Amino acid sequence: MSSLTNIRMLPPKLKKKRIQRVPLTAKIQQGFTKKVTVLEAGAGHGKTMVLRQALEQLQCIVFIIKPSFFDPLTPDTPGNCQPAQQYATLSTIIPGGSRMIQITELYLETLDILRGKRQLPPIFSELKDWLYKEYHVTAYNFTFEKMPVSHPTYQNRLYILLSSGSDYRAMFDGLNYGQDKQVAITAKLAELAGKVSDPAAPQYAEAFVAYCNFFEELASVSIRNAYNLIEKKLTRKYSRHSVWKIMPFFSSVAVFFMSEADLQTNQQNSIARQIKADFYRALHQLDEFKVFSYESLNITYDSKENLDQNYQGNLYYYFK
Repeated sequence: MSSLTNIRMLPPKLKKKRIQRVPLTAKIQQGFTKKVTVLEAGAGHGKTMVLRQALEQLQCIVFIIKPSFFDPLTPDTPGNCQPAQQYATLSTIIPGGSRMIQITELYLETLDILRGKRQLPPIFSELKDWLYKEYHVTAYNFTFEKMPVSHPTYQNRLYILLSSGSDYRAMFDGLNYGQDKQVAITAKLAELAGKVSDPAAPQYAEAFVAYCNFFEELASVSIRNAYNLIEKKLTRKYSRHSVWKIMPFFSSVAVFFMSEADLQTNQQNSIARQIKADFYRALHQLDEFKVFSYESLNITYDSKENLDQNYQGNLYYYFK
């Protein structure tokens, strides 16, 4: 997909009675939890891969949606969020715009593994080698834990953090996780545990296996860090070219010009390309694991005019 393509989404049909912002936030968070439960139970027929991946992201990185995200009239501020280094090592908070990203301990642990500061436990190191030989996928990290939500069949979950989108998709059969792969993985883990007389071996054999595309996690955090570094500077620099707002959205960036005419003009006169080049320079400085190339950085362009006319000026509806 061309990075300069103006991607448009159909506006939602708005109900006459609108839900207040704070209750709406709670409803969305509750709905996400229910969807994860349904999908992991294997009843996710008809769900798209995009939805599945978006829900899986909640397992590693939790996007805390602040009320200002639902109301275009509320200033975008990080609220009372303090600098990341002032938080406990259990999690890191990255402020920016009207949302913050909470990075879990699992995410930080995986970064240490990639940096060579931490080693996988022997049993998971052997499982990693087996996964590569059996399915040609690279696992960065593993965690074995109680199911995050109650489940009628499974008590425990083996969570595997994979290195790429292609590795993640390789673990599916159609719209659901490949059951044969899940059975084979848990059997192998139980076998490895049995060799070292690990008392948890029976639990390993009966665990549910879920996956995370860790590449997407790295990309999302890198985008957010670059945004925090350069957003104000870019907005000021290109304000004379009618840039209204620059926003990160997971592993991509959205740039809004004021009008449709501004959008067309700036896509034709290379301003859009200059914005991408400037953003990529900041991103490259912070991209520790070289997640992005210039070509893979996806920036979409749109207009405030389109947002106002088709989404009631509401960014939540636009990105929904």
